[in-house]
Amino acid sequence: MDLGIRGKNALVCAASKGLGKGCALSLAREGANVTILARGREALDQAAAEIRGATGAAVKAVAGDITTAEGRAAALAACPQPDILVNNAGGPPPGDFRNWSREDWIKAVNDNMLTPIELIKATVDGMIARKFGRIVNITSNSVKAPIEELGLSNAARSGLTGFVAGLARKTVRHNVTINNLLPGQFATDRLKSNLAARAKSLGQPFEQERREQAPAHLHLHRLRERALERLFVCRARQLVLAEPAGSPVRAVTLSRDFYSASGARDLAMHVKEHRFTTAQIGEWLRALALDLLGFEFEDPSVPAAYRQRFPRDAAATSLENWGRLEDEHPEIFAGMYQFWVAKPA
Repeated sequence: MDLGIRGKNALVCAASKGLGKGCALSLAREGANVTILARGREALDQAAAEIRGATGAAVKAVAGDITTAEGRAAALAACPQPDILVNNAGGPPPGDFRNWSREDWIKAVNDNMLTPIELIKATVDGMIARKFGRIVNITSNSVKAPIEELGLSNAARSGLTGFVAGLARKTVRHNVTINNLLPGQFATDRLKSNLAARAKSLGQPFEQERREQAPAHLHLHRLRERALERLFVCRARQLVLAEPAGSPVRAVTLSRDFYSASGARDLAMHVKEHRFTTAQIGEWLRALALDLLGFEFEDPSVPAAYRQRFPRDAAATSLENWGRLEDEHPEIFAGMYQFWVAKPA
């Protein structure tokens, strides 16, 4: 699949290893001209050589600290007009908030919130002028599910997420998208150092902590596969946004799922979506002798609207009532939801 980025200029931060390197490699495979930046010259040069050898792409390597003004200036001097910007930086150390100083908080905010904002500020207007731009911020799933010992990271990355949510709505009309990646556990040096710190604080062996924090159902996905998946989602969004205003395909942009990576992936990959009415669901439940326990929505306003409309059904288990509510408000089932059933006692 052609992602449409051949010949584009990409700037990838903290790319000598881990997720940054995985993104740089995937971009190079797609024909982008890649500039990578990291603090350690030896690891950086090794990564650049590996990417060149694997892809044949042109790769510039810039040694510098992206969290400093000097590092950002060096990166932008090497890649002054990036079409693709991957913001990435090492996260703050884990610990107990009682032990963190004001300087610790300021450094966390500078490295993981202000630095990507400064890079966006330096590049987004050029992207808008060229009518193409892809900005990706690698943050953490702790934005949605805060991790106790990563309080510095939780706070700084959440601030970046809030800023980007507002800006992205303004830039998308110019074919400039801004997305946050919220990765979970990957087998990177960062994850290993966090696990080692946690194991030390608990007084237990590292391997025991690793097993406990990575249960069997939680697979550590290969970096390249996940990076390609994210690029596919970005390309799918680009194709939809390029459709004429009256195209029925653009109807998916009305869904909130279109603006999240996982939701857009589902929209792009589900070739056929089956739709069922509440009446049909009721027929199946009766045929299977199951009782409806209720619906669960991401949007809390939906069950609130039901309770206001049908105050006598406190359990909110009447599919007939849910059908009426949907007739009055067709959008209530447009997002993600679950419904729970059980066999009668």
